[in-house]
Order: sequence, then C-alpha cells, then structure tokens
Amino acid sequence: SLLARAALSSVYQAQGNQEKAEQELLTMANAEPDNEELLRVLSNFYIRTSQIDRVERLYRDRLEKKPGSILAMQVLAELSFRKGDLQQARWFTDAILKAAPNDIQGRFFRARQLLAEKDYEKAIQLLSSVLDQGPDHAPAYFQLGLLKRALGSMNEARVAFKKATELSPTCVAPRLGLAELYLVTAVYGLAWMEIEKG
Repeated sequence: SLLARAALSSVYQAQGNQEKAEQELLTMANAEPDNEELLRVLSNFYIRTSQIDRVERLYRDRLEKKPGSILAMQVLAELSFRKGDLQQARWFTDAILKAAPNDIQGRFFRARQLLAEKDYEKAIQLLSSVLDQGPDHAPAYFQLGLLKRALGSMNEARVAFKKATELSPTCVAPRLGLAELYLVTAVYGLAWMEIEKG
C-alpha cells in the first residue's frame, strides 16, 4: 500500500539510505501518476537531498505528460527565478496566468518579474493584491520588503520582512533581509540578533 511505502521511505531516510528511500517514493509516484501530492513529496525529498536538477526533470516530465499542470508550471517558474532565467520564468508565469488568471502564485511570480525589471509601481500594486488574496503569503511579504528597501522606505521594508519572518520562521531569507536592513540603518544589536536566529 502507499501508506506502507511512505512509512518505509521515512525509515530509509532516517537510516540515511537515500537510494532506497527514493526508490520507495518513485514507486509510489509511478503507482498514482496523477496524484500531485505524491509528486510534491518526491520533489521535497529531492530538495532535501540537494538534487534540484531532479526536481526540474520531475516537473518537466509532468508538464510533458499533462501540459496544463499548474503545479508543474509553478515549480518550474520558481526554479527559473532561482537560476536567474527571467525569460523562462516569464514564459511559465504567462502560461500559469493564461490557464488560471487569478492563481495567487502566478500573480506573485508576475510581481517578482516586475520587481526584477524595476517596474516598482506595478510590482507594489500586484504584491498588495496578492497579499489581499493571501494574507499569509510569506514570500510576498519578503518580496515587498526587498521592493520597499530598493525604494528607500526602510521602515516599510522592516515591517514587511518582520511579517515574512513571523509567517515563515524557518526561512532564512527574510531574516537576512531584516538583519541587512538593521545594519544599513545602524541598529547593530538587532542586526546581530537576526543573524543569530538565522
């Protein structure tokens, strides 16, 4: 059963046997190819084991088999942003928004694209709209913090970074953004506290 295989994969991971853990996860994913939750579990395994190229292959295969997969396009857009491939990120973002115009991740990606293109006014409007739609969207607060810092609105940047750290306490990027902001504004004690937390 899938539950037994999931448990077995967890045992193998705990024992450090990544090869057998991966094999169990692959068997599960192949048994139910339309189950996107299993795809997420497998991709999270690859992320934890620093196999980002496998994540990309997994979702490119998914997109080939199921061309309208929003999840696959979201993951591939995110990976494109992380690699700095803005043209590819834009292509996936366009595809997401064409298929689902109100998709929160697609709209978030569009805001990131606008930020990268330094179209700050439109990026602020879109990030505000994303946060209206999903007030717990930590990455949107982080991007808003970056945007506000770029515009010199240090207090607003601090509020956005702080909100991102509250919503996603284990994420390092907003903490570093906050620490950097404190260093720039010469609040060294708070900067050191954020660095130690991260």
